[in-house]
Amino acid sequence: MFISSLVSRPMASRGQLATVIVASSVGLLLEWYDFYIYGILAATVLNKLFFPTGDPLASVLLAIAGWAVGFVVRPFGAAFFGRLGDLIGRKYTFLLTLFIMGFSTAAIGLLPTYDQVGVLAPVLLFLLRVLQGLALGGEYGGAAIFVAEYAPDDKRGFYTGFIQTTASVGYVLAVVVATAMELWLGKAAFEQWGWRIPFLLAGVLFLIGLIIRLKLEETPIFSAMKLLGKASRRPLREALTERRNLTLILLALLGAVVGQAVVWYSSQFLTLVFLQRADLFIQGAKGLDRLTANTILGIAIAAAAPFFILFGWLSDKIGRKPVMLAGNLLAAFTYYPIFMIMAQSLNPPNVPLLTLLTFVLVLYVTMVYGPIAAFLVEYFPAKIRYTALSVPYHIGNGIFGGGLTPLVATAVGGATRDLLLMLLSWPIIWPLITAVLMWRWIPETSKRSIWEEVSISSLVKPPQIVPPSAPIRDVVKMMVGNEGYVIVSDDGKKPVGVVSERDVVRALASGVSLDTPVSSIMVTRVLTVPDKVPLATVQRVMAENGLRHIVVVRDGAIAGYVSARDIFGERLLVEDVETRRKLSAKAVKEVMKSPPVTLYPQATLADAARTMAEKNIGFVVLMEGDKLVGVVSERDVVKALASGMPLNTPLEKIATKKVITIEPDKSVVETADLMAENKIRHLVIAERGRVVGVISLRDLVRLLK
Repeated sequence: MFISSLVSRPMASRGQLATVIVASSVGLLLEWYDFYIYGILAATVLNKLFFPTGDPLASVLLAIAGWAVGFVVRPFGAAFFGRLGDLIGRKYTFLLTLFIMGFSTAAIGLLPTYDQVGVLAPVLLFLLRVLQGLALGGEYGGAAIFVAEYAPDDKRGFYTGFIQTTASVGYVLAVVVATAMELWLGKAAFEQWGWRIPFLLAGVLFLIGLIIRLKLEETPIFSAMKLLGKASRRPLREALTERRNLTLILLALLGAVVGQAVVWYSSQFLTLVFLQRADLFIQGAKGLDRLTANTILGIAIAAAAPFFILFGWLSDKIGRKPVMLAGNLLAAFTYYPIFMIMAQSLNPPNVPLLTLLTFVLVLYVTMVYGPIAAFLVEYFPAKIRYTALSVPYHIGNGIFGGGLTPLVATAVGGATRDLLLMLLSWPIIWPLITAVLMWRWIPETSKRSIWEEVSISSLVKPPQIVPPSAPIRDVVKMMVGNEGYVIVSDDGKKPVGVVSERDVVRALASGVSLDTPVSSIMVTRVLTVPDKVPLATVQRVMAENGLRHIVVVRDGAIAGYVSARDIFGERLLVEDVETRRKLSAKAVKEVMKSPPVTLYPQATLADAARTMAEKNIGFVVLMEGDKLVGVVSERDVVKALASGMPLNTPLEKIATKKVITIEPDKSVVETADLMAENKIRHLVIAERGRVVGVISLRDLVRLLK
């Protein structure tokens, strides 16, 4: 039975995907909340408490500079945490970023003000903003990759669209908390001490996010990269010094991310500054109070949030480029008329119209931002994906977007009092540049399969193929040269059966002659998978069906096979950090088979075959009294038959005499290390010189399944 449809099946169940999306979204939501609390209070509260000056514009600019420094350091966080994510895994890296962000934000709520400690106050504030920026530099890439590497290829834009909502929803949450505190305490008390509460709440939110994220498993793609030996050992060097990868990063930065970032921060944070301090940019204009401005922006963002998912879904259907191009071009060509109408609607304030215009601006954000996580994941190879995705994203959003957009536009607008120059200086020019570069040099990625990088093709072993009429004796000889697995086919292309060492041993135990055609003992229910199918899919199929081997096909013909040892085996147990952590606390005695199945050394090949068939095992221990003499496996029996030994041959002649043992209190991880080091599939468990059990690689594999 062919399972070619497995190529398009989801890599995870809906339940798993829901868990991953919720965990990634909630953690990222809390990170954005932490980051944006500062932005909301920067121009009206924190500027007075930490940057007192006689010049209102200078005070606001200093507070915005404190906001900007957190963005400027984001690329450094991207490089550092991106490297960790490609080395040790996505999960542990963005657990660390969550911890740093929660600590630094809560600490801001405990800072003394300028009036209390002088210049030390802004210095400490800047240092904590640096920590926030570094943490966020590693956070987004981890969350985006986590969801994308679980999602099926044809719905990646839709599923990553959920985490794209978190930045806007995090901002709304920050606005709601800050506004509620001000209304509850009153303006005077809020500006004196109540501003600390939203920052301190980050400690509570951090614990919630941590609990949820600890439930996550490592992504199937990263786990497969480790197992296949494809994970990068120097991801930062590979990403930034190899010409091809560096070119990809620069194109992604200028041809996708910069425009997205400038549209994002122009449509939201520059808009917020404009609504509150229009007097800085237009002669005679009067800005709105903080509560009204925050309410307008909060309503607009909340109303636009579902469009992140909508445009992510649309990018699955028509492509990433058309959606992102439209957002960049609409922003560039309509910013000036929209901001001009907003300026005319401030005195007196027309709140419904201002809210509608702000909603339109945020809608542009959803168009450029909704598909970009899926695009970046598809654009970069898996081995350097965390690093290569994070660096351009955070240079674009950290420096060009959040760092320079409000700062440059506010400085130009405040100095010239010219709205058009303010917008041309940054918010209009960069989306235009990005649109041109995207149209000319950025490929469409929506049809790419990121799972092909971790397909089983590199694990496929050459097949041993025999016709159904071949005698069992010939099959036994062929098994000696491979892992004990032979495919039966009439035409050499389509399998009609398979035979393993266990099938031969069972036939021997039942008295079948070695001259009998192999068709009499072959297993006729043959599961096959294409060679491009993802490793995670094959793992699932083999686990669900209890298979030790599976036939691999290419273009409808037999290409070879893979074994459970290949896809669940020693490399995963020895090299994968997550797997080793899980199994390190489990002792051998919890897994071993006890008492072991034993035979005397004088027992024969026929006795071993009969015992293995009856007990459904592949390994017996030879004992003489309490003395361990040797071990015999199915492979030893097959090799003996292939060499022409008769069935009455004593087992002591074919046994492995140098037996490696392990104590029952040792960990399962140490067992895996011993098996890998000695290239064996079974270990004898001995306690104070007495044999108490056995453990096999298959037992360890069951733990992984």
